[in-house]
Amino acid sequence: MLHFSRCAAVTYALICNLTPVEAELKEPLRHSVYYIPDAKVMLCVLPKAGSSSFFHWLYNASTEGHNWNDCPNRMDTHNVHPSNVRSKCWESVPGERQHKFKIFRIEDLPMDTQNEVTTSDDVFRFSLVRDPVSRAISGWKSKLACDSTGYIVDTRDRPIALEELYKITGSPYLLNVDCLDLPEFADELVKIKMDGNMGLLHKRKMVDHFSSSSLTCAFSDIKYQQIALLESFQYTEPSVQLRYLADRLNLSLEKFPYGHTHASSDSEHKPHRNVNMTAELYAKLHSAYSMDFASLGMCIGSALPQNYWY
Repeated sequence: MLHFSRCAAVTYALICNLTPVEAELKEPLRHSVYYIPDAKVMLCVLPKAGSSSFFHWLYNASTEGHNWNDCPNRMDTHNVHPSNVRSKCWESVPGERQHKFKIFRIEDLPMDTQNEVTTSDDVFRFSLVRDPVSRAISGWKSKLACDSTGYIVDTRDRPIALEELYKITGSPYLLNVDCLDLPEFADELVKIKMDGNMGLLHKRKMVDHFSSSSLTCAFSDIKYQQIALLESFQYTEPSVQLRYLADRLNLSLEKFPYGHTHASSDSEHKPHRNVNMTAELYAKLHSAYSMDFASLGMCIGSALPQNYWY
């Protein structure tokens, strides 16, 4: 197994300033982008980039202590994740819970409103992202890995993820397998990249867990005031960028639930270095997300610290 050292030029505490190329969006934003009108805050929070911790905190802090898992309505739909802002749990209930603000998925807003939200100087735009290779591996563990790996795989979602991958790549063998090993997953990602279809991942169910962060958040089109990298704070304390957001929303970070790696079945707290990572495999994964590494100002090459947890 190879270990990768961090490039000297990389700092996980801050990501470079991004300058948008165009003023208006080419198409509606989807899934991972949210808007809080009362605070004039836009969020792009990617799955497998600390989204669970982030939305559990947002829900708890915005209701002054209520926990998402205690809301009976969270089971009303298939999506029981706190990022499901369409859930009745995000609605205030007189005498029971009061939300400080209403939050919307931006795709539920008219296109002219989306363009206003993404261009206005009055809107604070925040994104939470993760090292692209690490996020892809985490998405594979969650949605596509085989049971034999020992990871806790979403077996109900795995057939859907395989079907959605087939719709994008057209690889016939995907119709005849129940799971993918990591090299097979990497090969599919490279094919998607070579075919120019990375932009399709964030538009389809389940496979948005390994979508391109730069395309999902439209980094080339939108100016973000703060972009936080998960690795900069998930095991220690909130990053500077997250503090800016909390101040804007007037929320406390005291109970922010710090992130976790995807658990294996034998231990919920065990570091997972059992990914058989080779130089060839890492190169494939890196090439699939080369746009993300470039747009986030992260160094190209061996960008993972030696003690990195996959």
